[in-house]
Amino acid sequence: MIDVIRAPAQARSQRTMDEVYRSLDALLKTKPFDEITISDLATHADVAVGSIYARFKDKKALLAGLHLKVSDQAITCMGPLSAPAKWEGRTDDQMVRAIMKSVDRFYRREAHVLGAAYLADTGHITEMRTKVWEAAVENFTALLVARDPETDPAQLQLAVRIIVRLTTAVTMQSVLIDWISRWKGAVPNVVALEHLSRFAVDTIVRARTGRLNTGDADVGALDEGG
Repeated sequence: MIDVIRAPAQARSQRTMDEVYRSLDALLKTKPFDEITISDLATHADVAVGSIYARFKDKKALLAGLHLKVSDQAITCMGPLSAPAKWEGRTDDQMVRAIMKSVDRFYRREAHVLGAAYLADTGHITEMRTKVWEAAVENFTALLVARDPETDPAQLQLAVRIIVRLTTAVTMQSVLIDWISRWKGAVPNVVALEHLSRFAVDTIVRARTGRLNTGDADVGALDEGG
């Protein structure tokens, strides 16, 4: 549990906490986080303001808690999505495109929470983003190694780091700039995903042929997450 959130000791307190989370989730779909007050949350959740402060240090702590729940969902989804059996008989191209679409759907479904959390960017939220990043690298590296055990695992891990880093950047851009489609000459999201999928497949091929390297780049920088 995040240190600015007090874990409930009773079932009734847990229900109150869950209702406050649901209320924040709902309100974030209608207005920016900065415009949501504790009073708004209390009214929406039909709880006392004091009940909220009994569980959360402040409004950002509540957002961090909701972001934690979304992050845990993301990590849970990676399990079946990165299971080798799921992709038996499928080409790398088919697998990558399907995974990219799943990631895009998740980001769009949770855009209101992820966007608010990204902009608030507390230490707890940064920690969870890093945790999701590390889980993605671990799960999808294991998937590629299982599909091609003859390839150097370090090359495959580097490929996954690069792909996850760029995928995160593209999807978060869509989350933060929901009006990007109105830019003059903007590339539609479906087109961006198509090219990102092609890049991902090409990166995997280069890793399998031992042609993936970072030159003078700082490999460690790829571990920063997004």
